[in-house]
Amino acid sequence: MIKKVLLIDAERGKTSSNEIQWGHHPLGLMYLAANVNAVHPEIQFRIFHSLTSVNVLRDLADILQDFRPDVVGVRTLNRFKKEMKDIVSYIKDLCPHIPIIAGGPYPTTAYAEILNERMADIVVIGEGELTMIDIIEQLGQYNRIPSCIPGTAVLKGGIVKKNNS
Repeated sequence: MIKKVLLIDAERGKTSSNEIQWGHHPLGLMYLAANVNAVHPEIQFRIFHSLTSVNVLRDLADILQDFRPDVVGVRTLNRFKKEMKDIVSYIKDLCPHIPIIAGGPYPTTAYAEILNERMADIVVIGEGELTMIDIIEQLGQYNRIPSCIPGTAVLKGGIVKKNNS
């Protein structure tokens, strides 16, 4: 059963206090969490926006240790694919058992690359509000990455499988 979900907006961490003024609130992730909570109010969410952190990996380690999520979702733009890769690699080193869901503009356009490089266990293609509910429910019920949810892509037998919406 899924009880805790960590959602990460992977961007470049801030290097000065002025830098955050050009950022944004992770509204997409906030909406995603609210949508899942409408169906599953028992699930706790924590959202980490890396732009708000001076030391992203240290802060992420603290969150993983304190919150202990059952699943992690990572969202990013194409221009921050290196940051996503660094964050996911770090999570996999610390918590290799935690399933990772990727979504957002970069994963939508580069799902094959992300899966082949093992940056995620499942990729949400396009909008994820309903898809995330299905993923969470199936992960909780079967304790494995679902392979047939519409709007996702997975690696199955070493081959990228895209499940059309």
